Amino acid sequence: VKKLNGLVAEKKSSLAPIIKELRQLRQKCQELTQECEVKKTQYDGCAAGLESNRSALEQEVKGLREECIQEESHYHYTNCMKKILAVQLQRAKDEMKTYVSPDPQERRKAIR
Repeated sequence: VKKLNGLVAEKKSSLAPIIKELRQLRQKCQELTQECEVKKTQYDGCAAGLESNRSALEQEVKGLREECIQEESHYHYTNCMKKILAVQLQRAKDEMKTYVSPDPQERRKAIR
């Protein structure tokens, strides 16, 4: 029994510095874990805010693209109408020339 008690005491004394170091490391681990949780919470909050901001910007871009497409379509429509009206105006001018022309041959060329 004394031999076993001596062996236990010897093992205790040899393990004491290791156990002391282990306690310090456990405490350091707890501190780092708490710090990590705090930083993770901050990160998650920041990430959520940025994601919300990104989503809002994507919606704005989508709306502006649609508006741009509508404006471009309106521009092309207006431009085509302008060309059609220019052709009609030229046709009307040409027809007026034939109506007011003193030459009877020219009058026969009249569209109407």
